[in-house]
Amino acid sequence: MHMGDFPYADPVLRANSPSESLSTEYHPDETTQVEKDLSTTEFARRVEHALRIHVAQETELVAEQSPLLPPLEEGDEEGEKG
Repeated sequence: MHMGDFPYADPVLRANSPSESLSTEYHPDETTQVEKDLSTTEFARRVEHALRIHVAQETELVAEQSPLLPPLEEGDEEGEKG
């Protein structure tokens, strides 16, 4: 062991995962015939509309608001001069 070597902990050894836990279970296709007949662009547009991707979320609307203060009116300046 050299002075520059970091003392790492021993690796954790565990048993392999059982093979049945590694398989993927697929459910039957639920695509309707109408959806199958759509073009790729039309289907994508339909999914985006259903997911409401085109609608801005509240956090996005707040983030787009101007962080600047509105300009002072003439009467406001007199009250702030001390």
